[in-house]
Amino acid sequence: MYLAVDMGGTKVLMTLFDDNSEVVASRKFATAKNYQDFLADFKNEFLQLGAHNLISAGIAVPAMLDREKGVAIHFGNLDWQNVPMLQDFTQIVGCPVVLENDAKAGAVFQAHNIIKEFSKVLYIAVGTGVGVAYTFNGILDTTHGDDGGRSIMINQPDGSVISWDHLASGKAIFERFQKKASEITDP
Repeated sequence: MYLAVDMGGTKVLMTLFDDNSEVVASRKFATAKNYQDFLADFKNEFLQLGAHNLISAGIAVPAMLDREKGVAIHFGNLDWQNVPMLQDFTQIVGCPVVLENDAKAGAVFQAHNIIKEFSKVLYIAVGTGVGVAYTFNGILDTTHGDDGGRSIMINQPDGSVISWDHLASGKAIFERFQKKASEITDP
């Protein structure tokens, strides 16, 4: 069995796969604002998933990472800083864990889906925040930071400058229109 976890600023998706890549079970739950509450929720949901004899797990998080130490340094839409996520996840799931930035994990997956057509892939993920990643021949370029849309600055008509994240993320759209992007029907 294998576990895949996609953690976002507002929700967490957790899926258990068998050896044939078939979905066995999945869970969805809100991302708690407090890290210790999040870990308690994660453990509870993991136990309800019924995972046994896990071979490995992949955890994608919306954060800047210190990959060598397994530490999430900073989150764009959560107040967590310097949390030992790799250690905490490994302790809960009881198997080897790969920790990666969520946009970068998505980029690798998508790049492998289209590798016969495209060797270079720029991946942009719009969720609560905006994630950005680049791959070449299906290999992740980790020289680009994990800060995504927060590092791309946009000039405004009034002369001010804001980050792309503050302009186009799901959070920014909700703040501007008081609706999720999926609820807006005006073209």
